[in-house]
Amino acid sequence: MIVEQASQAEFLPLSVSEPGQRLLVHVSAPFPSVRLGLLAMLQSFEDLDVQVRSEISPDSIRRVPDVQVSYLASGASQPDDPDPDELHTPQVLIVEGPLADLPQLSERPLAVLPAEVDAPTLHTAIFAVVQGLTLIDSMYAASTGISWRQPIQPATTDADRLTTRESQVLELVAIGMPNKSIAHSLGISEHTVKFHVGSILAKLGAESRTEAVTLATRRGLLAV
Repeated sequence: MIVEQASQAEFLPLSVSEPGQRLLVHVSAPFPSVRLGLLAMLQSFEDLDVQVRSEISPDSIRRVPDVQVSYLASGASQPDDPDPDELHTPQVLIVEGPLADLPQLSERPLAVLPAEVDAPTLHTAIFAVVQGLTLIDSMYAASTGISWRQPIQPATTDADRLTTRESQVLELVAIGMPNKSIAHSLGISEHTVKFHVGSILAKLGAESRTEAVTLATRRGLLAV
């Protein structure tokens, strides 16, 4: 999930500064079954006052919602333009399938979530946009022009891949022990020690035992 902090202070609704007041959430969706599903999902939270937008009587005294939750059917464009007094109302879009059109991120705090969103995630998104945040599910990030890449991992070298036994041999080489003494200390044959020393020199790119110890120390493979 990509999160961005909105800069416009006017995005914050009055209810943010009024502890204890429930957020008014307007829900809209093209299908009655979806509207009922969203209504049931959100009404389980005591800090939300949820209304289906299409069911609000035009004659009633309307309070500007704190958040608009809109469900977009597969391939649909964004919802119709909001009322003039709701231009900066934070919005949560629940998108079914690919997103044909994404609102400009600078217009108002926005969350874009997949149709499979669960209740806790939707609840979190509602409060995030109220606080001025914009959240974009990674599957829709390309529609925003946002791109990112995985952290670059440090390149590994052969020196970083010394085996446990090679590291043991290297430590004994570093204190000046000859192959015969190393073999006796580790309980292996002198021939095996020679094999490990040759492998260590090759991995470190060293020409001698002394150079191997120097390079290993520089690379942090040996304690100083």
